[in-house]
Amino acid sequence: DGYKLILQTSPAVLTDVVRRGKVEASLQAGQGTGGRIDLSGLSFYPGESPEEGEVRLVSGFVEFNPSVDISLAIQGRSITEFEVTASGPAVFDLEVSADLPGAFDRSGVIDLVSLRRRMELQFDAVPLVVDIELDLKAKVAMEGRFFDDCAYSCVSSGLVLYGARYQDGQWADIDMTAFDHDCSDMACESYADGAVTVTIEPVIRVSFDGEENLSIRFSSSIEANSATGIPPEWRWALSAIRSASFVFNPGILGGGITRFEKSGGDITAELRYGPYRTDDFIFVLSWGGEGTEEENFLNPSGVTAGIDGSIYVSDKNCHSIKRFSPDGVFISSWGSFGAETGRMSFPAGIACGPDGDVYIADSGNHRIQRFSPDGAFVSQWGSYGNGPGQFADPQDVAFSPDGHIYVCDSFANMVQKFTAEGVFILGWGGQGNGEGLFNGPMGITCDGDGCVYVSECYNHRIQKFDSDGAYISGWGRSGSAEGLFDCPVDLAAGVDGRIYVVDYGNDRVQIFTAWGTPLSTLGFRGSGDGGFDGPYGIVFSADGDLFVTDAGNHRMQRFAPLAESE
Repeated sequence: DGYKLILQTSPAVLTDVVRRGKVEASLQAGQGTGGRIDLSGLSFYPGESPEEGEVRLVSGFVEFNPSVDISLAIQGRSITEFEVTASGPAVFDLEVSADLPGAFDRSGVIDLVSLRRRMELQFDAVPLVVDIELDLKAKVAMEGRFFDDCAYSCVSSGLVLYGARYQDGQWADIDMTAFDHDCSDMACESYADGAVTVTIEPVIRVSFDGEENLSIRFSSSIEANSATGIPPEWRWALSAIRSASFVFNPGILGGGITRFEKSGGDITAELRYGPYRTDDFIFVLSWGGEGTEEENFLNPSGVTAGIDGSIYVSDKNCHSIKRFSPDGVFISSWGSFGAETGRMSFPAGIACGPDGDVYIADSGNHRIQRFSPDGAFVSQWGSYGNGPGQFADPQDVAFSPDGHIYVCDSFANMVQKFTAEGVFILGWGGQGNGEGLFNGPMGITCDGDGCVYVSECYNHRIQKFDSDGAYISGWGRSGSAEGLFDCPVDLAAGVDGRIYVVDYGNDRVQIFTAWGTPLSTLGFRGSGDGGFDGPYGIVFSADGDLFVTDAGNHRMQRFAPLAESE
């Protein structure tokens, strides 16, 4: 009818869509109850010449009907757990005939069972096809001197339990196969002096293949298909066609076709895949919501990652610290409003020390409190004032690579440096907009070289210093364009050498080089995945994922880095 189709898409990764999940499946293989596989006539060792002799099966059978079990779990972009096992009782009966010329040191292998099965699994409606190959082999080894026609018989029975497990980044074999053998000695017409050994060797192979998850059929009988695979990627392309109809798997495509509209003489379709993403990061998950319950927040502020991977969040208006797994599962919390030891008043920035202890900028109480990873009070220092070791609304804490602590003292417009025990070392700053002066310092971080970066809310800039407070460089001013800020708050130094700045008023995270050159932006104003309403704290986990507190939306958001190839 003259319409044309414009379809905009890009390659996508399956695990970008299935953010986490676990699938388990089991199948029965073999010949069924009482079923046997006849082995008669198989040759263990066919000699290449008459002088080498021959070993063959006169008769025999095997009974093996295993259960094949698979467990597969993914999280974000990684396979976190995989296990495959084949198990079940097995019996085999072998009667061997041999024609041997003398000294003989040989081994032969026959396939007792060779199973091929295909399983179709589902990850929240995402199809995944698993091909299983299971072989049970009998290996007969003969060593010694044997002459003329020889005979040997063996009946074996036992349990096969064989497979492999991948967990916590490590592979481990599963092998509890055990057989009892009732075997005769090798008897030969002329002479026999040697040994025969029979072993059973299970072999299992698993491969993942794709199943069509998106098909498009056109009126001109042209089809475009998409399939998943391992690594689970989905790639496809097509050219402009006059008209088209769509069939898609919602588990793969999420929101699917988000817009399909007619405009003038054209039809425009936009197909989106997976969650929010930029060139550098992809949204993984969020958790929280407004409230005082253990899994919710009231304006979360600071965030840090523990040495065990736990995520600690300052729940500012709940005056407490909450500890979660990286997946947002609540673990514990401590603190309540007050000035007593262990209590808090609007906790802000938070950092973990090399020993795992948690340091908190207790802003309303003008002090730093130190706790064990489980929330047991350890120590504190500071009081209201502008002298060494005193604070006026401290907003952030950060550790240097050599174990020193830097505190960002907002109302005093100072940065102070301490030992891990809270012993004052030095301070610098003062109110102003010149080099080395501050106006509302809110965030502080250290890079791998020990350089110190400080964000200033009211000067709308970042300043960089050496470890003793000597000014190195600075960048930024008020605005919403790239490289400009509206009250930058927390910031983090990535292992890639980049500086990640939470641009509070512009509802985004900006990414810079260590010298302030803008590179890219993460986030937008909103409440959807990747959207922010007053983002505040930021931290990298040990595996490179980025966690951001979304204060106005009362939640945490987690993003995973994308390789350039993705």
